[in-house]
Amino acid sequence: MCKTLTLSAAVQTDKCEIIKKHNSGVNHGVLLKAVLFAICLTTCVFSQTVTSDRIRPPLDGRPTIRIVTDDNVRITSKEEYVTMTFSLEDPQNPQNNISPISNQQIRGRGNSSWNSSWNWYTYTQSPRDTLYYNPYRIRFRNNQQQGLFGLPAARNWLLINADSEKNAFGFELGQRLNLQYTCTYHPVNFILNGTSQGNYILTEHRQADPSDIGAPGRPKIHQTDGWFIEIDRHYFNENNPEPLKFITTSYNLPTAIKRPSDFGDDINDPRYDFVKRDLNELADSMASDNFPENGYRDMIDAETFIKYFIVQTVIQNVDLFRSGAETGREIGSTFFYKGEDGKISAGPLWDLNWSFQTFNTLTGRMGPNLHPYQVHPWFRRFFDDPLFLVRYKEIWNEYLPQISSMRQFIDDICDGVRGAGSTWPRNEMITFFNARMRFLTDEYNKVNVRPLVKNFGTTGYNYTEAPARTVTLVSYGEMTDLTARLQRGPLSDFGIVSEFVQTAGGSGGYLATVNVKPKDSLAIASYHDTLILSGVKQGSAFSFRVPLEFTVADYVSVLSYNRTVPPPKKLNDDAASAALQRLLTTRFTAGPNPVRKSDGIVKLYASGKSLASATVTIYDPAGNAIRRISISDRSGNNSYERRVIGEWDLKDSRGRTVTQNTYLIKGTIPAARGGGQEKMSLMIGVW
Repeated sequence: MCKTLTLSAAVQTDKCEIIKKHNSGVNHGVLLKAVLFAICLTTCVFSQTVTSDRIRPPLDGRPTIRIVTDDNVRITSKEEYVTMTFSLEDPQNPQNNISPISNQQIRGRGNSSWNSSWNWYTYTQSPRDTLYYNPYRIRFRNNQQQGLFGLPAARNWLLINADSEKNAFGFELGQRLNLQYTCTYHPVNFILNGTSQGNYILTEHRQADPSDIGAPGRPKIHQTDGWFIEIDRHYFNENNPEPLKFITTSYNLPTAIKRPSDFGDDINDPRYDFVKRDLNELADSMASDNFPENGYRDMIDAETFIKYFIVQTVIQNVDLFRSGAETGREIGSTFFYKGEDGKISAGPLWDLNWSFQTFNTLTGRMGPNLHPYQVHPWFRRFFDDPLFLVRYKEIWNEYLPQISSMRQFIDDICDGVRGAGSTWPRNEMITFFNARMRFLTDEYNKVNVRPLVKNFGTTGYNYTEAPARTVTLVSYGEMTDLTARLQRGPLSDFGIVSEFVQTAGGSGGYLATVNVKPKDSLAIASYHDTLILSGVKQGSAFSFRVPLEFTVADYVSVLSYNRTVPPPKKLNDDAASAALQRLLTTRFTAGPNPVRKSDGIVKLYASGKSLASATVTIYDPAGNAIRRISISDRSGNNSYERRVIGEWDLKDSRGRTVTQNTYLIKGTIPAARGGGQEKMSLMIGVW
């Protein structure tokens, strides 16, 4: 047997030769050479052990896919297809056999897995021919769809190789959780141009289903305004060849539109605007100060996000947990779609090979006892919603038997891919999975508090009453002996305005809420205290400390925490209040400004040359686009008289009246004649 080889930043150049023996006992003098390499980065050094059981020889009785390229042409590109002949032989289930089909296509695929020495192995034959165990995409030509292994027919199929067991584990777990459109997996022997490539898995190409039916890996999207997107760090790169990419206004999500794609390659084509609008509206709502009680729940299929996160968390997929994910920069291979119900859903699962602590030292702090919840800012925000968090705990416990049974699946898939008795990655996966399950089960049965800090913001000195806010305890299992108190007691500038109310979620989850607020008519100052929440769950006591913050200012500028415009104390204070909303242009004005919510409308005015029709955007204090309104100038001449060109009914895009705050109306408006354009930038105070 080949001795163990250790790879590190200091490259070792051992070689080994293995004579592969088939079950017939006939020796085939196939020379197998281990590829040794090192990656040296300024911030990372890694070590990895390579043993002979990482080799994946063909297995007897396993289905075999044979591909012969025309003239035995090498497959060297991820962009250019090569013409080939495809066949499938399944000795256990002959009904799956497919006789050779010529004039089909194949090309490379993948990012780090393509032509990468991470695949570890090199076959050498005579004449010398290096094969990297690459992943491939198969395409049946002339829109011909081919069903494989009894699965729904499709034009595109994938052969993936990198850590096949880990991809299969994630797909299997997704299926056991009933996560819709999860890919299937079929271990196969793969023979390319007469040379065995070892053992791969065949799976679906993830895309919106072209047939609008829905199948594994191919979500059915809404017929009129559905879409399918990928969020991946590679789309931060302007040189990335993906044409239909954009970055969201909140959370900076690097997004590529996969469907629709039939409007050309210009991301600025207005026919793609509905995709950008939908994702931005969700991200903006989640970044908003009034999250989660702002309607965001109506935009999503929460159970798909929960099940998606459970799979990614159990395996600790590097693409979601790598170093840098906390800052929002590092995220990879995450897919989402707007389904036939009009809601945004998560999935399908993809690219799960960097999991179970794979390449741990390249990814920062990773391990089975870390990160029970998502770390990327957008994903983490879901767990700030008590209703989402309690449902997450419920689904975890509901499916705990199915999740726990995945321990046996590790043996099954490793036997199937590398043969009985193989140790890698079996031992690594088992050790990680056992520790991970203990850690996650313990974490998900703890009580959590949301929010962790309650900031009541800043208000003007002449306020009379601040609104009450809710603090929530989230638990799987009923809580008892609940108490809430303020650290400063009667000396506190805050008050608890309701006792604990505990409600059952229906599937084992519980929420306990208490309301707290700043006292009325406080003087100009910053106020702080701590809300102390205590109780007992399943015989174990718990306690949380929630910092409270509130500021009363002599006035509130548009750069303050919530940019609230205080109402004028008397009529002659109008000018002083309006001065806080200084216009950034002399051409446009608004009135009344500030405007009472009870007035229900603010009009926009212009003076000067006539303007063409346009649309301007309304932003809230957090910079979120909440509404777009039309501008229409009917002056018909170049009168410099002040005239109405638009109005805002003080509602957002979902028809909800906005809260007391300061809003920015901004946009560029073309001149009706002679070219040129005018920039509108108006601050509107609502109280």
